[in-house]
Formats: sequence, structure tokens, C-alpha cells
Amino acid sequence: MVAPTGDPDAPLKELQCLRGMWDGQGADADRVRTGIEALTARTPRAGLPVMVVHGLDDGLIPTAFTSAPYVAAAQAVGADVRHWQVRNVQHFDAFLGLPAYGAHYLPLLPYIYEALDRTWAHLHDGAPMPADAVIATTPRGAGNALKASDLAMPE
Repeated sequence: MVAPTGDPDAPLKELQCLRGMWDGQGADADRVRTGIEALTARTPRAGLPVMVVHGLDDGLIPTAFTSAPYVAAAQAVGADVRHWQVRNVQHFDAFLGLPAYGAHYLPLLPYIYEALDRTWAHLHDGAPMPADAVIATTPRGAGNALKASDLAMPE
């Protein structure tokens, strides 16, 4: 591949420049590292209950690179983090209006609302936090309306 400048080495030079922003010296490199540090996920503070809800069939934001390692790291240090992994669900509920998506995927938002309600009940009324769960769901298929039984909310 030849860069738009006509220099065949331009892509390598650009990658080296980006790498220098991580391991280089100077104000620009310091600013990049500071920005990355500010956005790095950390375990929650002691006593803060956290519910993580993620679709297991999420091809754009896979659990293996996002929620699963976060939950594992948080639980390893004793944080009160619960994890609902929902089958046949992905992040983008807005896509469910497309027939192929609607037939294959279920909405994520009902699980998020349920997790918020249960966390509120824990904080406000002393109810127990829900357990970790891998939630088996049933895709509704093409042209079928969504039913509550498709969602299979955990007990």
C-alpha cells in the first residue's frame, strides 16, 4: 500500500509516531499517557454495589475484552460486583427495528432496568443483590412480537 503522499514508508512512520506518543518523551507523550490513565477503568470503591449487564452475543463490544475481565478483576479484590451475561443480546437496541436483528436479538434495556431496580431495592430496602447469572433467552424469530417470556429475567 502506498500512502496518499506517494511515500511507501509513510504508514510505518505514522505508526511509529503513534507509538512514540505512548513510550516517548515530551509534553505530547505525557499528555497522551495522562489522558489514557484518566480513562482507565478501576474497581469500585469499598461498599459500592455494582451490576454489570452485557450481551453474550455482542459482536461489536465482546464480553471477553470488556465486562468479563473487569468483573473478574473487581471480584478478585473483593468488590461487590455482580454480572449478568445475557444470551441473544447485543448493545444496540436501536438496531432491533431491522427485521434480521429483531429476529435474532432481544433488547438489552429491560435487563438494565431490572438491574437498576434490584440495585435500588438493595440500597433503599436492604434486599439482597442479585447473583451472577448467565441468562438463557429465546429469540423471538422473524415477525413475532416480543413477549416477556422471551426475556427470561433471573429470579
